[in-house]
Amino acid sequence: MVAFEYLPNEIWELIFFYAEEYIRMGRVMFVNKSWYNLYLSIVYKALFICLSSAGSKYHSILNSPFRPGQWTASITFLSFKSERKNTNIQFFKAETEHTTNVTQSNLYRLMMCTPHVEEVKFDSIGTLDERDWAFFYKVLKTADVWKLRYLQDDWDLCRVNPNINLPVVYSIYLKCAQHLQRSLASIRLIENYFPMDMDVSILHDFVALSYLYIPQGFLKHVNDLDTILQQNPQLEELDVNFLNTRFDSDHPNGRAILNGVYPSIKVLTLHDYVFQTDNQVCIFYNNFTGLRKLQITCAQNKLCLKPETAENFFIMLASLLNFHIRFSGNAIDISDFINGSCRQEIHAFVHGKSYVNDDIITICKTKLILKAMVKYEFRPDYSTARHILSRLGPCVQQFELVYLEKEIIQEILEALFSTQHRNINALVFHGLKFKKFTKADLFYTSYIPSITFHDCKFSRQSLQVLSTRFTKLDTVHFKGCHFDKYFDYPWVNIIMPLTDIHTLCISYHLPFSPTASENMNELRWHNDGYEMIENPRTFPLVSITLTEEDITRYYYTRDEEDPVVVETSETQFHLLAKMVPTRAFFKVIKISVKSIRILSLKLSSERSKDIQMVF
Repeated sequence: MVAFEYLPNEIWELIFFYAEEYIRMGRVMFVNKSWYNLYLSIVYKALFICLSSAGSKYHSILNSPFRPGQWTASITFLSFKSERKNTNIQFFKAETEHTTNVTQSNLYRLMMCTPHVEEVKFDSIGTLDERDWAFFYKVLKTADVWKLRYLQDDWDLCRVNPNINLPVVYSIYLKCAQHLQRSLASIRLIENYFPMDMDVSILHDFVALSYLYIPQGFLKHVNDLDTILQQNPQLEELDVNFLNTRFDSDHPNGRAILNGVYPSIKVLTLHDYVFQTDNQVCIFYNNFTGLRKLQITCAQNKLCLKPETAENFFIMLASLLNFHIRFSGNAIDISDFINGSCRQEIHAFVHGKSYVNDDIITICKTKLILKAMVKYEFRPDYSTARHILSRLGPCVQQFELVYLEKEIIQEILEALFSTQHRNINALVFHGLKFKKFTKADLFYTSYIPSITFHDCKFSRQSLQVLSTRFTKLDTVHFKGCHFDKYFDYPWVNIIMPLTDIHTLCISYHLPFSPTASENMNELRWHNDGYEMIENPRTFPLVSITLTEEDITRYYYTRDEEDPVVVETSETQFHLLAKMVPTRAFFKVIKISVKSIRILSLKLSSERSKDIQMVF
């Protein structure tokens, strides 16, 4: 068993991944010393500590001969205040005035037994007052064994206990940070509480700093950012709020915002950044050459960019793993900027949000979705929407309408197809109500191969009008859709009599309950009439009308080990349909199309119950 100690780290990572919960339960701790140490290394690596409890892991850390504290990398304190009270610590204005030797405290003893801790959290950080922080700082400095990379600083300034003196708390936090300046990876700057005798030059000594958040008000001028970056060239992640920061650097002498190049910064987040001129845009590809993730909330008036600046900006975006850039105001200019400069394939969204006060455009890409996405959020009057949707660029290849008011749906579609958008190859409608539709032309729709309706509601008339516009479709998918009850029955009614469809997919992803169908019986025809055959467990019923051939076929499905589709007569179909309980997991599907090649039914959360019919 000693050989386990020599396994490579990659093997141990796999063992931990698959066996961690079993190891936590302690079943392996009785095997031998090596497996006992394995148990300790997992159970004690991220502790929740109650210092006042004698039976806690704190007691084991101090007294176990196996020294489990040597594996502890993270500690969350559950009852930090009780530690201060139990040790009778009294604090005065001067830091050195105290009546109890901190080396006798539980916290000091814990630190000495956990030399590899890198992260400290407080379960209720908003309740820790200046005395708690002063005690923590005194013990941290006296013990001098924790080389923390992360010291919790995420207190909500709006919800902190009003009796806590935040300026004092923050000054003590900074003292803790300065003590840890050779190991601390992040530090929080708060402009309102920053001590008068300090400035950002203190950051120069934080040699391990990899993440920095600069709040609003800290930068008086945008060029001040360069000073901070020069003091911390090793930063990997930077988050800056530019609210109330002056952006007047584009004066005649052409002074740059940043003078240095910072290739170490991989993640950049900017709030209220003025995205307007060449000087303000080119920093993303000239100064942050190692960028992998970018998030910007833009404050801008009118774009004044040279074509090469815009082109280089989108070339840079294409190289990133993630980006999320939000523009508000001047949506037409921003849309033209995207259409004229972006060379990537774009998935465009139009969201209807009645509460927005300004037109908003967001461009983004995620690691999982490699295509660039553009999201439009328009004011309720949709005046800008009509203009933008009639001028979309050739890179838009998929278009999605999400939660629009039913009165505007046709108008938006007409604006979208008022010109020849032949590059759009897929439409997605999400959460729309297709009710009254006129027969106004929707130009250039016959070439679109794929349409998805997700959580939409239809009237019979609306689908029939859409059928006249979308006459040939490779794929149509109805996902969780609803149909008006003035149809013959409250069925799934897909009435598109003028449309050729290659693949029609219907999905609801509902749980299938076999007990609910145990009372369903099959009607079988004999010479003396119909007789009931017990428990065929029928769940979907399907009728398909092919208008081109003027024929209708009827089917029911038996839920055997693999679902079996059985063709039946019209009479038996309607008799079975009347017997179907009014429950969501039973579906009676009526289809009327010009032609169809494949029907795919995904009516259950069990993938083994999927049905595919080929004609």
